[in-house]
Amino acid sequence: MRLFRLIGLLLLFIGIYNSSVSAQTGTTIKLPSSVKEVIAKFSEQKEMVANELVVKFKEGITEEKREALLRPFQAAELSFMDMGNFSLVKAAKGTDLKGLAAKLIQLPEVESVEPNYIIERNYTPSDPGYGKQWHLKKINAPQAWDTTKGSGEIIVAVVDNGVQINHPDLAGKIVSPYNVVTGTGSVPAGEHGTHVAGIIAASVNKKGVVGVAPNVKIMPVNVFEGDGATSYDVAYGIVYAVNHGANVINLSLGGYSATEYEAMAVQYAVSKGVVLVAAAGNDDTYLPSYPAAFGPVIAVSATDAHDTITDFSNYGDYIDLAAPGVDIYSTFPGSSYSSLDGTSMAAPIVSGAAALVLSKNPLLTREEVENILEKSAVDLWKKGWDEFYGYGRVDAYKAVKNTPSPLSSLSAGNYSATS
Repeated sequence: MRLFRLIGLLLLFIGIYNSSVSAQTGTTIKLPSSVKEVIAKFSEQKEMVANELVVKFKEGITEEKREALLRPFQAAELSFMDMGNFSLVKAAKGTDLKGLAAKLIQLPEVESVEPNYIIERNYTPSDPGYGKQWHLKKINAPQAWDTTKGSGEIIVAVVDNGVQINHPDLAGKIVSPYNVVTGTGSVPAGEHGTHVAGIIAASVNKKGVVGVAPNVKIMPVNVFEGDGATSYDVAYGIVYAVNHGANVINLSLGGYSATEYEAMAVQYAVSKGVVLVAAAGNDDTYLPSYPAAFGPVIAVSATDAHDTITDFSNYGDYIDLAAPGVDIYSTFPGSSYSSLDGTSMAAPIVSGAAALVLSKNPLLTREEVENILEKSAVDLWKKGWDEFYGYGRVDAYKAVKNTPSPLSSLSAGNYSATS
């Protein structure tokens, strides 16, 4: 129940603007701040949560004042993010959401009103056990492990649908679990999240499988209620992960609508130096998927065993890297194992590689980590960047090899920031 969430995250965020620009992509998120713009936003043919919307209040509007403003509309606040003053609002059943949004935007205390979009996990099931962990050899993970198997000081947040925290390959490496939906530390044993967590950090323990960075920690953050998640909960989950020490955040989910509150959560993570990695999506389309298409996020497409883009992977000008995403064998609930396909599986391979880089040198900036991964990638198809593979398929060994030690240049040598 969202009513049991922590109200507010008690964080300080400076620089709230009337529009948010996704760095390096040219994507401007136009805040719906007039009746006409709000009606247009709520008229889009996109999946939205029924009876919910996200209201950006002006700074200084207290909880009591927000409650009083919403009461005449038979609406109530379910959750509030201090970051940007965003309120998740639930309307009475049967409410004309478009009409309500048009009325709310006319209040002098309100800056904008946006939908709460439905977010999808980016995977497709395949036959269990097929192609067991071929991806580790493909990205040269065993060679990377000669240098580091990851550090227990590095935390990768899995913003997803929960993780089986006592799985034999994950037990002992779980930190600060959180359920955004219930506001508690109890997370469900989600199939998708458990699989993603194992790809990143399954232990070397003579059983089951091995993660790309087997010694790092996992922070499970559940944002799904049943089969559905929302863009607001994803934003909330990102902020939670940042505030609880995540070094890398994996986002194997996405949708085709950009919101200011999600963009602000990404920018908050960037301001704290956190590496963000997201799945590009599985619809074989060039349309940008969010959060992957936000500029600071490393967007990952999926390749097969022949280093060829899969027939399901999204592509486009926001793709940064590619990684294996077919028949990826990993942990599964019930202390079992299974194979899945999708950019959801490709993203955590990159997150694991990023964790290895940070394990070797935790003093690197977010930009330096991204540039090491990009400049170490195996170039495919067109020379340099292209819309299918980005800068190429990730190579964990080359990335670790090209990572300077903390005692050498802290600017990652010749790896200048490009993102």
